Amino acid sequence: MINDPTNYKEVREEIKRLLPAGIKFSQHALEEMAKDGLDTDDIFRVVSDGRIIDHHMGKWDWVFTLRGQTVDAEIVTCAVAVGERLSLVTAYKND
Repeated sequence: MINDPTNYKEVREEIKRLLPAGIKFSQHALEEMAKDGLDTDDIFRVVSDGRIIDHHMGKWDWVFTLRGQTVDAEIVTCAVAVGERLSLVTAYKND
């Protein structure tokens, strides 16, 4: 559980704790990933190693925007809801 969404160190620790249980992919996220040729390995890498650049309160959980590199060194931005588990809201390549 995230007590302070502005404490990105705490958020990063929570993401690392939840990551082994996997990421739930929204239909929208899957569609956006397909458009940009992204796969789950790309997303796991960005969520695992990317930098948190922003946050906002979603419907139920805090949503954090992360930016990082895919396995092919492409820059990708992901929005991940962090609650009882991780849920990918969207993902896209940065041109």
